[in-house]
Amino acid sequence: MPLRVVITVFLILLFPIATFSKQRTLEISGLKVYSEGQLFSLLDLDRFEQGTMSGKDVINEIISFYSSTGYTLVKVYVIEDSESSLKIYIDEGVLGKVIFLGMDDFTTLYLKLVFKLKHKVFNYHAVEENIAKLKKGKRWKYITWQLKPVSDYDSSPLQIDRVLNLEIMRKMKLAFFDRFSHRYDLIIIFNKAAIPEIDERSLGRHTKRDSTSA
Repeated sequence: MPLRVVITVFLILLFPIATFSKQRTLEISGLKVYSEGQLFSLLDLDRFEQGTMSGKDVINEIISFYSSTGYTLVKVYVIEDSESSLKIYIDEGVLGKVIFLGMDDFTTLYLKLVFKLKHKVFNYHAVEENIAKLKKGKRWKYITWQLKPVSDYDSSPLQIDRVLNLEIMRKMKLAFFDRFSHRYDLIIIFNKAAIPEIDERSLGRHTKRDSTSA
């Protein structure tokens, strides 16, 4: 057999093996609004496993997608970035509490029934739509909202942003993330006089891309 043929056959056999050995898998957890399959389909994340998309691009695509659809509190955490896999955890912006400021128990119960946020995940457009719906009833002349950082978040042992905790979480696998402290409460305000100091960041109207790597 000619040497050229031998070399050609060798390269044909070697190429798929080499390609397979470099293939990396992508695993996404923490999802409530979207499923992993939906994100793969919507953002064409198969490109990562095909080797045509970097891990950084995966994160940027996810954050851009969520932010553009109103989920402005989204954060992405890299749990594992190895030669064989990229594992990320997405906090889609799950809220701690939804507080209807100054309302009595009966009214609060009513508002909890009509003010709907899917999976209690903050979405700017959904909040605005809920408020517009309440204003149509003409019971309240003034309604606005504010995102308030959870007061005990900095001291919580399950604070997801803390580097030390991310190390612990990695060792205890992704299930640990399901117990982390929420970053924000949503306050619905019905009285101008009761409005605390508000800035654009606390209103959730920023769309800054935000990711954290362990």
